[in-house]
Amino acid sequence: MSSLSQSGEAAFAAACELIELGVAERVVAGAVAPRDAIVERVLGPLLDPSGFRATARGQGAGFTLLVERSTARAEQGVLADVLGRFTGDLLPGQGLHGVPELEPGWRVRVVLGVAGPELRQALDASSWASALRVDLAVEHGYHEALGAVALAVAAELLKAEKLDRVLVLSGSGCAFSASLLGPSERE
Repeated sequence: MSSLSQSGEAAFAAACELIELGVAERVVAGAVAPRDAIVERVLGPLLDPSGFRATARGQGAGFTLLVERSTARAEQGVLADVLGRFTGDLLPGQGLHGVPELEPGWRVRVVLGVAGPELRQALDASSWASALRVDLAVEHGYHEALGAVALAVAAELLKAEKLDRVLVLSGSGCAFSASLLGPSERE
């Protein structure tokens, strides 16, 4: 799939739908781009926490393995559950329609991929306005694999078990896409 910097989210949404429809039990979703300083800065520490690299990677990429929930729990090793996926129109002065309200007591973060002024205004008008934001485009620049990077960052934040929810949010022009991730329910 290719939709500029939202390719990762588009692939993620398609993978979720394939699993929900029973077409596939597991899907690897993500985005790949030529090796790039932006991807190295963001994904390098996540993919190689030791800081040691024997060889430089030839491609910058971010991937997420999506597995049907009952299978994932049986196999353990789950980073997070997909708690919700949302799309909507960005209307002036209005918040993020469809995205659930931020509940008191949640330890949360918003990871922004592509974020135009309309998305920033909608986020500021929503209950998520108070959540700490990680804005990848502002911090590291725009990149073709930015959507996949945003999802990889969200998974790592949840893996650290310091957060209850991570909202991955992207949008420009008049539309947005969002995925709400949370800790898997451990039995």
